[in-house]
Amino acid sequence: MKKVTIIGVMLLTVCLLCGPCLAANTIKSIEGSVTISSIDSDYTFATTFPNSTSGLRMVSIRFNPGAADDICVIKNGSDTGSELFNSGKCVDEYDVRIEYYNSMIRRPYLDFSAGTYSSGSTVTFEFDY
Repeated sequence: MKKVTIIGVMLLTVCLLCGPCLAANTIKSIEGSVTISSIDSDYTFATTFPNSTSGLRMVSIRFNPGAADDICVIKNGSDTGSELFNSGKCVDEYDVRIEYYNSMIRRPYLDFSAGTYSSGSTVTFEFDY
């Protein structure tokens, strides 16, 4: 119990000294889909599906931008993988982009550094499994 308390106090101290702590991606997995919001870092397929080494049958990728000029880049497997999805610059927060994949086996990787994600942006992967 002491170890947990000490770690908690250390994290709180770092947050107080360095300003607000960085938030992590919020990931919601529901019946064949994974939605990522509060996007502030890369997302790897293994985060949600650690036991699936080959990937899952992807049906679609949907990007809901948070503002004008948002860009979403999704690659296959890692930051060096082939590009599966590139939304291009969105006109505004209503410029939703969707791509369909005919249930091809994929391991989506959200490349944070290659895109622009404003507050309110979400990415949804739909799988057939």
